[in-house]
Amino acid sequence: MSDVVAGPDGKARCAWAGTDDSLVRYHDKVWGRRTYDESALFEALTLGVFQAGLSWEIVFRKREAFQKVFHGFDVAKVARMTSGDVDRLVDDASIIRNRAKIEATVENARAMMSASPTLAELAKIYKVDRKHPPHSLAEIPVSSPEAESFAKQLKSQGYHFVGPTSVYAFMQNVGAVNDHIHGCFRAGATLKQWRLCPSDGALSAYPSTPSLQKGGRRRGWQAGRRNPVFIAESRPRWSIYGAERAQTAGIGC
Repeated sequence: MSDVVAGPDGKARCAWAGTDDSLVRYHDKVWGRRTYDESALFEALTLGVFQAGLSWEIVFRKREAFQKVFHGFDVAKVARMTSGDVDRLVDDASIIRNRAKIEATVENARAMMSASPTLAELAKIYKVDRKHPPHSLAEIPVSSPEAESFAKQLKSQGYHFVGPTSVYAFMQNVGAVNDHIHGCFRAGATLKQWRLCPSDGALSAYPSTPSLQKGGRRRGWQAGRRNPVFIAESRPRWSIYGAERAQTAGIGC
């Protein structure tokens, strides 16, 4: 079986996305797409906690339930959860009922509230910019030197269930590394297709198909606009956004 397959829409994707609509959306809009959004980071961290010892498919099928019981991954709200809340979630059949992992999620939220550097800052420090996408699943590691250092930093800040393998999975989810396979339409997207875009005082994302123009300018098409805009830079600028939230909302300049 090929590690890249064409979907019903004709787009080539990593084979693990399959044809399930929810998994395809996650592959297209979240996995490998760089984000420093607090809730998105906390969600990725939490899914990694619950994945320990389990398959990704099992955890992913519980994603909506996790979003509900953990207040939409609002860090401040989860940090205020009590032992009574933990007891209640241990009896909630909609999620993975592992007390240690539920308690770790609450403790991780508290760590996010107080730790310095922040999780977003650490994701920037330990990000990996691949020169070339992997050509097969076999080329994708389960960890990396950056993930090992990242994990040590997180443990020192009071985070739980953050071994190098879990942290590398977190890095893949939030785009600190892009492991989409060569041939997938998302391969290299973090490096080539997204730019920083100010919108109403905030930072959001828009897709761009750049081409070099005279004077070293790059031309790209903003979402929702017919006319090209000119970016007077020859180096890419990174987007900062909650990937799925921005895409769902149709955010653009």
